[in-house]
Amino acid sequence: MSDSARQSSDTSGTSLNVSLPSEMRAFVDDAVAREHFGSASEFIRELIRRAQRARDKEELELELLESLGSGAGINADAKFWKRKRARVEKRHGAKRRKAP
Repeated sequence: MSDSARQSSDTSGTSLNVSLPSEMRAFVDDAVAREHFGSASEFIRELIRRAQRARDKEELELELLESLGSGAGINADAKFWKRKRARVEKRHGAKRRKAP
């Protein structure tokens, strides 16, 4: 395992030790103070959450683009949802009525 990134586990999660150049460390410290994070760890976790949301958004956009080329679409109007609801109720409604 390298010195720049070492993982260890404890009961509350995992730790990741990262070596930063002094300019980056100063940026982190400044962001923690300016944005009222409790610690550098909280700031880093927020950056990771933002990156995860961005990745999820990209994946969704790709799926939507793929679906555009998957054939003719359907008109999901009120009649469509009424028929869909009736089929679901027919399939699952009897189970609910039988349950105590």
